Amino acid sequence: NRCFYLNNTNAALEGFTITNGFAAGAVLPDYQGGGVLALVDGGVISNCVITGNRAKEGGGVCHGTVRNCGMVNNEGFSSGGGSSRGDIRDCVIAGNVAGAAGGAHSPQWMEKCLVYGNAATNGVAGGIGGGEVRRCVITGNRALYNGGGASAGNFTFCAFSSNVSVLGNGGAAASASLWGCDVSDNQATNYGQGGGVYSCYLYNCAIWSNRAYQGGGVFQLFGRPAYNCTIVGNRASDGGGGTYDAYVYNGIVYNNHAAQYSNYYNTVFSYACVSPASGLHAFDADPQFVSESGADFHLMGSSPCVDAGTNLSAVGVVLDKDGLSRPLDGHDDGTNLWDLGAYEYIHPGADSDRDHFKDADEAAAGTDATNQYSLLQFEQAGYVVETNGDGLVIRWQSVLEKSYRVERSTNLAAQAGTPLFTHVPGAPPMNTATDAAAFGSGPWLYRVLVERD
Repeated sequence: NRCFYLNNTNAALEGFTITNGFAAGAVLPDYQGGGVLALVDGGVISNCVITGNRAKEGGGVCHGTVRNCGMVNNEGFSSGGGSSRGDIRDCVIAGNVAGAAGGAHSPQWMEKCLVYGNAATNGVAGGIGGGEVRRCVITGNRALYNGGGASAGNFTFCAFSSNVSVLGNGGAAASASLWGCDVSDNQATNYGQGGGVYSCYLYNCAIWSNRAYQGGGVFQLFGRPAYNCTIVGNRASDGGGGTYDAYVYNGIVYNNHAAQYSNYYNTVFSYACVSPASGLHAFDADPQFVSESGADFHLMGSSPCVDAGTNLSAVGVVLDKDGLSRPLDGHDDGTNLWDLGAYEYIHPGADSDRDHFKDADEAAAGTDATNQYSLLQFEQAGYVVETNGDGLVIRWQSVLEKSYRVERSTNLAAQAGTPLFTHVPGAPPMNTATDAAAFGSGPWLYRVLVERD
């Protein structure tokens, strides 16, 4: 029998080790969720270890909201060894097996998870099969066929490394969409194609040190494009070390190796840094990375790739791999143009939106350097603080994934004030903090700072 069945929105399952569950009936939902099955948005599973469970679909968990859990060494006879569907965040999914989607099958949303050492023993997607996935690390997974790390689905700001497609294609990913992802040290073994990715839509990705028989970095089918990608240092034992059968726009394809057609094969380039030069507005030159050997593919200020691209906003390329808005004024000459590759160069003196805040400062604050109304500022000049029964209320504009520090002083000339709050997570569009000690005479002067990572 399965261990837990949650069918109420208010159900909460917290702090358990869940093991030896089994679900393999003939019809839905009898074969889902060996450890836990949650239906009708059935509650929250948190701080649990879910291990050694089996089911046809979702050996560990099926559906539900899962937080801070470990799904380890579970089995899905058909799909989803660790989990299937559901909203999964801040979890470890490791050592699970399934026929396909060894780690996770079609999550409605997965974020900030480690997906490690899972296997698809008879199909595709060693780590994750389908779903919406953001800021996850997908490493050391294996699939018998396509997609050692993942197959299908949408992946945003994820890192793929050391995944393997054994008899298929796409060491890291196959037939998926990747936005702002790192793809490194993956393999499509035997006669596989696409050591990094196979037939994927690619946006702002850095793809390096992958290996395959053909298309060491990228092997594309059906005209699927690579926009603003950096494809460097990949290898193929036959042909197309960097790209094979690909369409590359605003890209850098450089220093890849193969037995023949070393850097690329049958690839169409438009606005590209590529050797040998081929296509529309393509050139052959050293892209001048900060450190190719250190896998830092940011551009130096002298790079020929700065401001050398074309407008790709129509296809959704409005951010770079760091999440910075494109395009910036890379030459500080009053003109904003797209750079080539995964990263926009930040000129130290440029102010791309002419709001009197430099691009580098806006990058640190997480604000949009192409939008003059995007600022780190108090709610409204002259009305930044109001009084309620608990003290003085301070409000400031904020962004996700930044943390803030609030200081108070009675001296406007002071370089630093008394810390009131630290490590305040951004809660856009506006953060609020109450200074309970600020009563009586002042003056009370406040400062809000972004805390460095």
